[in-house]
Amino acid sequence: MEKTDEKLQRVDTQHQSPINETLACQLIEENHSENNTVMSIEERFSFERIEETAEKVQDFQTQIKTVSQSLQLQYQNTQKSVIKQGAQIECILQQQLPEQIENVEQSVLNLQHVQSISQKQQQLHESQIQELKDVIHEMQKAIRELQIKQQAVEDPNKENE
Repeated sequence: MEKTDEKLQRVDTQHQSPINETLACQLIEENHSENNTVMSIEERFSFERIEETAEKVQDFQTQIKTVSQSLQLQYQNTQKSVIKQGAQIECILQQQLPEQIENVEQSVLNLQHVQSISQKQQQLHESQIQELKDVIHEMQKAIRELQIKQQAVEDPNKENE
């Protein structure tokens, strides 16, 4: 009987949980209250299964805590990384954006200048075309007058023959 009490009291402290301690205390009290009767084999197996289950629950709790801490750390690291990358992108944009805006503004000015030159050239070509049309018209008029004069000269010559 004393051996049973000693076995119950020698529960490994590394694996003790509040559940194990409570169960052990209850079993010890029951044994003392029953005039130190020996635990039956079924009670011992039941106690061992409860103890094993409690240890597994404790192991799972430890694993869950470890995974939770790992996930929290990973989340914090990811958050820091995203913030750092965002700051780098912002810095790059602040450095490059004014230069790019200046380049775009210069391109717009250049295009406006080219468009102005093109319009002036088009106006010049139109005026040159109009001048050429006027010259052609004057030349056609002069040619008609010369043809009329030539005909007038030829017609009296035909009559003389």
